[in-house]
Amino acid sequence: MKNLIKKISAYKIFWVIVFIVISLPAIYPLIRGDFYHFSDEPHIANLFEMIRAIDSGQFPPRWAPDMSFGFGYPLFNFYYPLPYYIGYLFFKLFGSLILSIKLLFLISVLLSALFMFKWLRLFTGRFESLVGALVYIYTPYRAVDLYVRGALGELFAFIYFPAISYFTYLLLKTGKVKYVGFLALTISFLILSHNLAPIFFIPWIIFFALLLCRFSLSFTNIYKFFASVLLALSASSYFWLPAFIEKSNLVSQTPFNYRDHFPFIKQLIFPSWGYGASHPGIYDDLSFQIGIVNLILISVTTLTLLMSKKNRFLKIFILFSLAGFMFLMNIRSSFVWNILPLADYIQFPWRLLLFTTFLSSSLLMFINAKTKIVKTFLVILGMFSISQSFFYFKPSEYFNPTDDYYLKRFFPNISVSGKSEILSSEYLNYSEDYLLLPMWVDRRANFLPDEKFTSNTVTINEIKELNSVKYLMKISGEEEGSISFNNYYYPGWKIFVDGQEKDIGIDKPYGNISFRILKGEKEVMALWSETNFRKVVDLISLCGILVIIYLITFSKRSGNNNEK
Repeated sequence: MKNLIKKISAYKIFWVIVFIVISLPAIYPLIRGDFYHFSDEPHIANLFEMIRAIDSGQFPPRWAPDMSFGFGYPLFNFYYPLPYYIGYLFFKLFGSLILSIKLLFLISVLLSALFMFKWLRLFTGRFESLVGALVYIYTPYRAVDLYVRGALGELFAFIYFPAISYFTYLLLKTGKVKYVGFLALTISFLILSHNLAPIFFIPWIIFFALLLCRFSLSFTNIYKFFASVLLALSASSYFWLPAFIEKSNLVSQTPFNYRDHFPFIKQLIFPSWGYGASHPGIYDDLSFQIGIVNLILISVTTLTLLMSKKNRFLKIFILFSLAGFMFLMNIRSSFVWNILPLADYIQFPWRLLLFTTFLSSSLLMFINAKTKIVKTFLVILGMFSISQSFFYFKPSEYFNPTDDYYLKRFFPNISVSGKSEILSSEYLNYSEDYLLLPMWVDRRANFLPDEKFTSNTVTINEIKELNSVKYLMKISGEEEGSISFNNYYYPGWKIFVDGQEKDIGIDKPYGNISFRILKGEKEVMALWSETNFRKVVDLISLCGILVIIYLITFSKRSGNNNEK
């Protein structure tokens, strides 16, 4: 029987099936025919805007044309884009926004379990690694992200934490060129998938790599590790550099103050559940529990640290990291947050449960099921992991929405079939205060303009919308006049009159674009394009991406040649 199991487990498809089976209780609501409510439903609007941006020819996509009563917004200049790139592919395949979001949620669970298994497998056996993947899936905070918040970026970060750790270890151990490429790829994917996670995880993985070289491996390949990090920063620079440099172009006031959202210690320890929101104080309608199984693993690892010197440095580092993240979630760490330059953008310190989920699940690397007692413990741990969270992995209720249900909520006049002449009443009750206003805007737009271009001094004879960020007009005037373009100004918008670029003015209070025009018949083009700065970082990213592709493909070819 053991030989049969060994033969079957040698096939990769076996493990794919295993991961799907163990994930079924967690993903069942995603494979039903209906859907559910969650806090971050604007992800569906963001996906729609990514589709509109890519279809308009933006490369890379930055401008979301339909937000803010059609005044637009530089959404993907600041908001992580990678999950929406993948969602774009799903939409083109299946033609449904809802199905695309469900598939994004689904693959986040399966891929994160797979990489957690591979990460743990570097240190321990298959069974122990499988239990670790199980714990990683069924930690309560995962259920919060899936069925309460719908936190797309965090769900994707769960994939890259173990993937980056896995490739870091292999690179430092073997020094193989392909791992330079794979590590750079996964780090760049993390940067492009979540704004918060890289700020904490990249420093953590650097410390991990240095300690690994100091206490376990050697420093022989450390330069390759840092080359991977730099390569990842290069490949993703088209996103993070403009987001960082241009953040001063946005009004920095956010609707949430991080000082109001520190969880209490008992909220981290004791089980609780809710489908509401985070509130100041202790009366939250949201669960912040670390997880009973996760706390058991922390306790067991602490005990073994006292009893055994094996893997001592790794245990200390991971336990110390866990303690650090738990401390940062406590209000007593306010003095640290006060000196963090991007603290206001983090908004909710309890988001660091992302890291406690990964680190506590990683503690399975220190367990080897060599005795019946340990095997029994792991079986009970795995079963308890599912049972303690089973009823968390479901939404508050199911319903059967269409894509139009969301489009009418998040846009003033958009439907699946195109633009509508009627202003959506649902949109009028929707607040976009999470979108930080461009600095040129004094007042958030609260009306839908009758026309995209208006003028009291010249005649606009014809307007052609070539795509959502490119317009062509024919105008005439008996004297010099001005035209208002009902679109937020942001660097990247350009106006051309008879092929000559014109200076742009800014109308108040809405910060929309205006420009002067001489008398006579003119042809005017308004379009969104990359600034010179963005073109430079786009080129840097392209070079980084090409190097990553070369490292991965070249190493495969050279490996095949060596095999011959």
